[in-house]
Amino acid sequence: MQATVRVAHEPVDLDGIALPDGARVALMLGAAHRDPTAYPDADRFDITRDRTGPDHLAFSSGIHYCLGAPFARLEDEIALRALATCLTRPVPPHRRRDGGATPCPASRRSR
Repeated sequence: MQATVRVAHEPVDLDGIALPDGARVALMLGAAHRDPTAYPDADRFDITRDRTGPDHLAFSSGIHYCLGAPFARLEDEIALRALATCLTRPVPPHRRRDGGATPCPASRRSR
């Protein structure tokens, strides 16, 4: 998901732009943590970046907080662990598929 829409429920000033009650605002989630005024070297992927900047809104907030957020985070953790396993564990030559490609060891577990 790259974007979501929010609706102002009262007049609000958003970074110098006056939004009336009922105004729709598009949030570009794909731009999260890419603000050069909030993060040094914002266009560089850095998994160790200090997370003291502004919170993201991908799972919304308050009464509208996404009920699936913990599940999504768990899925992310499982996927990243599997990827790390694929990238760190060599596959023996006799287990490689045709063409010399090295398949991910995690992909064979579900077979």
